[in-house]
Amino acid sequence: AGWALLKPAPAVESAGAVADPKAQVCNVFNTVSKAVSIQTKRAPSPDLGPLTPVAAEAIAANARLAMSGGASYLLEQLPSNTPKDLAAEVRAFASDLNGLSVNALAGIPNDQEPQAGLLRSAEETNKKIVELCK
Repeated sequence: AGWALLKPAPAVESAGAVADPKAQVCNVFNTVSKAVSIQTKRAPSPDLGPLTPVAAEAIAANARLAMSGGASYLLEQLPSNTPKDLAAEVRAFASDLNGLSVNALAGIPNDQEPQAGLLRSAEETNKKIVELCK
């Protein structure tokens, strides 16, 4: 037990400086974008009958989780030496995802503000990050 207390902690690189921060951020961004895209485009099968509303709610919950979890993951995996322009856009995108997920939980439809504005912002920020990751 004493040795466990005194041994050095393993080095953790995820939030610190990394050799290729742009590649790391872009890989994480691509994973999060894919997760959000997959989960927000799902629809329940029409042949579920009376279970369709339950399935729709489960699908919506997964979409909210993809946005919220994706935002957290993006921020956790953002190396300290990420280029400033890319880091700023990733933080903005994560903020939009968090806002979208909370508004969805509050029942705000996508065509009403502030949800509509956040959707536009997330789409624009997504495009900027894609360009920065080229």
